[in-house]
Amino acid sequence: MKELGVRTISGVIFGAVVLGAYYLGGVPWFIVLGLAAAIVSVEFYSLARHSGYRPAVAVGVIMVLALVTQTFLDLDLSWAIISLGLVTTVLWGYSLQTSSESFIADWACTFVGVLYAGGLMLHGILLRDLPDGLAWGALALLGTWSCDIFAYLTGRMWGRRKFAPRVSPNKTWEGAIGGFACSFGIIMLTAWILDFPLVPIIGLGILIPLATIAGDLTESMLKRSAGVKDTGNWIPGHGGLLDRLDSLIFVIPTVYYYALYV
Repeated sequence: MKELGVRTISGVIFGAVVLGAYYLGGVPWFIVLGLAAAIVSVEFYSLARHSGYRPAVAVGVIMVLALVTQTFLDLDLSWAIISLGLVTTVLWGYSLQTSSESFIADWACTFVGVLYAGGLMLHGILLRDLPDGLAWGALALLGTWSCDIFAYLTGRMWGRRKFAPRVSPNKTWEGAIGGFACSFGIIMLTAWILDFPLVPIIGLGILIPLATIAGDLTESMLKRSAGVKDTGNWIPGHGGLLDRLDSLIFVIPTVYYYALYV
């Protein structure tokens, strides 16, 4: 109960900051998202180092910030940033910061971090800039958080059958089903309140909890590979920022492209 209380209080504060910045949009949202992306990239590279890799951390973090910034300024420089980063990390390898035997793995790891933290998270700016960005953001955030919360609660109370024991032993089918069902219900209720057409939103009601679970399992695999319990200690009861944003990193692009094309 004490752990649940700490998780609840810190989660409410964290949620209020994210929701407030997203509601304001513009510079406040850019600052919060950019800072979050930079921290997530640092935590990802920390996991990589625990796994035995030596990514170019400074280059990777700078590229993440550059990708988020150019998206906010609408400069269309993503490929230029990635191309420059490719050259820069090659030069970093030549500077003997990494051994020739591990260069390919270290080089690839650097860019996985850039795409994971920067390439996916920059969609938060794109989503907010849509004509109904606030409404789409509400579906994304409420759908993700309700899935996370109720998967945790139902799993703790009724969980028996392991969902992915080799990746995350504490996750159960009961928790996954409970989180999925609650997320679907919250998404449909929110869509009804926001006057969305409900039939097209059914697909999103299925995709958001699936993306939530996929994002959570991806981070669990990263932590298991690195042999760590949490990615950091930024948020009491939750661990690092990546521990809290793992699902949203997958959900935000999903919602953005669904809103854009469906």
